[in-house]
Amino acid sequence: MDRRAFMTHSVLLAAACAPPAFAHAIRTPGTLAVYDSTLAEGRALAEHAARSGLPAFDTGEDIGALWYATLAPYVVQKGGLLIGVTRRSDYFVLTQFIAHTTGAVALQQDISRSLVSTRTSHFVIDCAIRPGDVTRNTRTATGEV
Repeated sequence: MDRRAFMTHSVLLAAACAPPAFAHAIRTPGTLAVYDSTLAEGRALAEHAARSGLPAFDTGEDIGALWYATLAPYVVQKGGLLIGVTRRSDYFVLTQFIAHTTGAVALQQDISRSLVSTRTSHFVIDCAIRPGDVTRNTRTATGEV
């Protein structure tokens, strides 16, 4: 078995063993996928998202730019779920942005411990906005002061 086949099979096995929350989130309308294209698991998520018709966004070099330009406006308008495979640092920053914007994160589940990698976070985040929080946080989410 070559390295590529090994990595592909490892990622597929990890995805198959993902907790039910992750599998459920993929099938939930309005779910967005966030991935890091430098990670094999991230590329696998992006491919799966494309096959499933989910909007998917690469973190690129700056998770903050992705948040303010794309994800925050969506979260403020629609809420919904974010699923992702990113580096742990991007996961941390993303959860801070979401908590600051929505006032609360109803479900935040880093499922990495059940998977093979320790440098990445595999997660499901519910970005539900509480009715009283929308006005207070809309300007912050869009980068205005």
